[in-house]
Amino acid sequence: MAFTLPRNTHTRVATQIALTSLVRSGFLEAFQDHDDNNNYDFTAYRLMAPGQDWLVDNQDKLEMRLTKEPPGIADDDVPF
Repeated sequence: MAFTLPRNTHTRVATQIALTSLVRSGFLEAFQDHDDNNNYDFTAYRLMAPGQDWLVDNQDKLEMRLTKEPPGIADDDVPF
């Protein structure tokens, strides 16, 4: 499963601290990968067994469904 973090929700520093903390705790593993289509290298992360265990054990604390609509233009924002 691949996903991209939403933009404008956290600073890069906050994201890096969170990822470093999860790697040090053994929940994630960082590795280098390559995008052949666009020809660039990047750091990717994979979920490790302790991270999987934590997610299963704490799933009652996680928000499993999106609770609000994606950002867009509301009817109130349209001037006509």
